Amino acid sequence: MFSDGEPLAHAGIPMAAIEEVTERAPGYVSWQQEVWLSCCGDACEFHGDAPKQEVVALAGEPLGGLFSECGIDRTPWDKILKAYQPGGNPAVYKFRCRHCGRVRYGLDYT
Repeated sequence: MFSDGEPLAHAGIPMAAIEEVTERAPGYVSWQQEVWLSCCGDACEFHGDAPKQEVVALAGEPLGGLFSECGIDRTPWDKILKAYQPGGNPAVYKFRCRHCGRVRYGLDYT
């Protein structure tokens, strides 16, 4: 398996989509346990590390969603922005919904 299917199963994603992600889509390196995001009842496309310019530009709903999904408050965001580099720690991963096109982000750090 390339990725852990539990986050997708917990989100109610159909088993065929979970198998596609876990058995046929290359995973990504995570500081902690990888979490493949979902939207519209399906697994999102993984687009790798978010570009720094994109992370700096996050505001409103994407940023609020990132914090609520990761269980953190906004207090450390300035520190995260200063330290962020694609491939570094912290990591901000970009996902895109295959149906509605919504961009979602996952945050991972030690």
